Amino acid sequence: MEDFKKEDVETLYNAFTKLCDYIEQEVGCGECPLWETICSQPNSYQCDGFTESLKRIRETIEINNN
Repeated sequence: MEDFKKEDVETLYNAFTKLCDYIEQEVGCGECPLWETICSQPNSYQCDGFTESLKRIRETIEINNN
């Protein structure tokens, strides 16, 4: 697998989280296509795995979790 540039991953991570915030505030989480499969399943593997993926990305490229 190719190496990724930190700046590219950081850009994608930030874009995703901003889009998620926008959907939550302006559209409503229930309208998001990820809601049923990930976000509305607080004790599911999908939610836990997704949360852990985001955490690994933050840690790997040292994104400050504000």
